[in-house]
Formats: sequence, C-alpha cells, structure tokens
Amino acid sequence: MRPARIPRRCGGERIWTVMLRTTWRALHATNPFGAGAALTAAANLAIAVLSIVTGVVSARLLGPHGRGELAAIQTTPGFLASLAMLGMPEALTYFSAQEPEPARAGTTGHTWPEL
Repeated sequence: MRPARIPRRCGGERIWTVMLRTTWRALHATNPFGAGAALTAAANLAIAVLSIVTGVVSARLLGPHGRGELAAIQTTPGFLASLAMLGMPEALTYFSAQEPEPARAGTTGHTWPEL
C-alpha cells in the first residue's frame, strides 16, 4: 500500500509555508515572548550556517590572496562603525541624566544610532 500523497500546494501556497505559518501562530498565541525568542534564535542560527557556507565557498573560489582582500573589505565598515560609536553610550547616559523628562519621552530615538 502506498502512503497518501501530500499536495505540493495548498490554496496557492506550498504546504511547508502553511505548516510554518500555523505553527508560528499557535506558538505566538500561547507565548508571544517565547515565539519572539525562538524566531530570533532561528534567525541567528540561519545567519551562522550561511556564514560558514559562504566562508568555505569564498575561501575555495578566491584563494589565499583574494581571501585576504575580502577580509579587509568586510572588516573596514565594522571598524569605522566602532570608531563612530566611541563615547556614544556615555554621552547618552550623561545627557539623559541632565534632562530626564525629554530623555524618557525619546529613549527609542536616542538609542537608534547605536543599532
């Protein structure tokens, strides 16, 4: 006896998309914080896996010299962002203590540059 065939599409969508959406809604309905944490963990895991794959592929394709150039290109923006952020947390704390009311109203706006 052959097992029942699972349809590839369900109402115009792939079946795994429907299953993922229903699972997400059920998890979010029972525990929104846990659902957010699970989504964040899954995204971080996917980024790590993709980083490993792209690292191996770029190392094979570029060779030692090209790999060093790629590393220099990738680290420069992070280094410049770190330089731009020097003193920002301390300045935020200092100016928030000077004027607590405007800081309380605009906390999200003040922390946006740090992201």
